[in-house]
Amino acid sequence: MYGNYPAVFWPDHPCAHKNGLIRIHRAIAYEKYGNAILNLSIHHKDENVFNWAEDNIELVSNSEHIYKHRNRLKTRVCSICNKKFTRGAIKIDKNYYCSSVCSQKSQERISWPPTATLRNKVALVGYCALGRELSVSNNAVKKRIRNHA
Repeated sequence: MYGNYPAVFWPDHPCAHKNGLIRIHRAIAYEKYGNAILNLSIHHKDENVFNWAEDNIELVSNSEHIYKHRNRLKTRVCSICNKKFTRGAIKIDKNYYCSSVCSQKSQERISWPPTATLRNKVALVGYCALGRELSVSNNAVKKRIRNHA
């Protein structure tokens, strides 16, 4: 293996690396296309690096190869609402979220009581005391009431 690709030791091959290894798909492409592959990338059409069939290998420029891999759409599942989506993913740690609303929900560290309950408690004990009770700042309580009216 050379990187993620299967390789063989063939130090005399024109495509061999300094360590004498050549990736198998490059050796196959060299047999088919000759020296044309030396400055080009080889793309596996089915993205399986173990499929060395000649019809699965195509020569592309480096920029085209990057474009093919970066612009493929992956279907993701939101970690909060389980909605399937392909674009606009927000990734935090190893989780994907379909929107900023879901990503914000994932960041909440406490379970907030309903807004009406918060307003009633603020009227009784004030923002600071309620913040201490919930282990958040008084400003967090104010923002929660204001943003979740």
